Amino acid sequence: MPIVSQRSGSSGQAAIIITLSLPVMLGMLGLVTEIGWAYWRQEACRTAAQAAAVAAARQAQIAGAFTTTSGIYTQSTTASCPASPTSPSTNNLMAGCLYAKANGFTNSGTQLVKYSAGTSGSPASGSTPNYWVRYIVTESNPSLFSSVLGYKHVTASGMATAGVFLGVQGACIYALDPTASGAVNLGGNTIVNAGCGVYDNSNSTTALTCSNNTTLNAGNSTINVAGLSACYGSVSPAPSQNQPRTADPFQYLDPPAIPNRCDSNGLSANSTVSMPADGTYVICNGGITMKSNGTLNLPAGTYIIQGGGIDWENGTASGTGVTIYMTGPNPGGIKINGNMGVNLTAPTSGYYWGVLFYQDRSLTSPPADVLNGGSAMNLSGTVYLPGSAVAYSGGSASSVTALIADTVTFTGTSTFGTDTNGAVTGLGRPFTALLE
Repeated sequence: MPIVSQRSGSSGQAAIIITLSLPVMLGMLGLVTEIGWAYWRQEACRTAAQAAAVAAARQAQIAGAFTTTSGIYTQSTTASCPASPTSPSTNNLMAGCLYAKANGFTNSGTQLVKYSAGTSGSPASGSTPNYWVRYIVTESNPSLFSSVLGYKHVTASGMATAGVFLGVQGACIYALDPTASGAVNLGGNTIVNAGCGVYDNSNSTTALTCSNNTTLNAGNSTINVAGLSACYGSVSPAPSQNQPRTADPFQYLDPPAIPNRCDSNGLSANSTVSMPADGTYVICNGGITMKSNGTLNLPAGTYIIQGGGIDWENGTASGTGVTIYMTGPNPGGIKINGNMGVNLTAPTSGYYWGVLFYQDRSLTSPPADVLNGGSAMNLSGTVYLPGSAVAYSGGSASSVTALIADTVTFTGTSTFGTDTNGAVTGLGRPFTALLE
């Protein structure tokens, strides 16, 4: 009898099994590949949707009103972006379409970009924005290996919703330090008139301190203290103690983009400032110094001080529509002494509306600031120094519209102008948040 090799039979059977299972194995390999590819494209869709939603909401925020007359549009039913959105955009929703395009997605071919927007309700649960906008980005691609298993197309999709919220104007004096004793402090014969109110975020048992013969008058507004008050002077109205902390009203304010150039190594009395076309003036390592009895006129725009600060002792400084941003390295803070005449006004429109001074929040050891008003220091807008200890001394003809700092110590007579609708200070301004 012939001898049959069992080994040969087994090999043949294995070959048959492998051959029959090869399409399934290749299909599974293709499916894994397709899933990885789909995940990557889904993340790309989500990124594009987020960029579009934030861009559309941010343009609505800057306009400050949610009507078609201000270029802000609603869309109750889902609509499609143009296949080729025009630049510049005609309204905030088209701005979102442009940002989707910049991230590689247009409403054409295998891609879909859709949007909706409104001023009531919210598609994102748990939030009630004053204006919301949603973008949905999808992409369908033909499958490759996984088509063996019947998957003809792989669809990726991303959705994002952004909202614009109207902030609460609140007070005009904010002390943000969460634990300091005397976060708001009045010493000597100090008189502070702040008809717009005072918020003290410290939970200390001596969060608000006032010595004898001092007056803190908030008029018809409130004095809210997260901790307790230790005032021995006249305080009106009586402080509301153990209150919830108040959020930094400018916490959503982005710092300005810093151009890669130096427009000046420092300004001083009688300097001539030519504002660049982009509206930003960069001062490198010099700050703005006024030591002699000269004058300095600051044209409208954003001034970025990279190193150095404000050191004003004698002379006159003026400007309208001005924002001064102070950052590192080696920031110098603000020092304004009593022989200095100051008349500065913040922008009344645009992104930095109401912001006169803006200190970089990321500074780990921000310098202390001294605002000694003397006879004439008029700062129309918000002095925003969230990380600094500020020593403020007013004068008979001095006024500041709003002051936000880590801690504030007052001496002398200080008057804060009332800004009932936030037009001057920017307090209560809209802010944008990504909801989902």
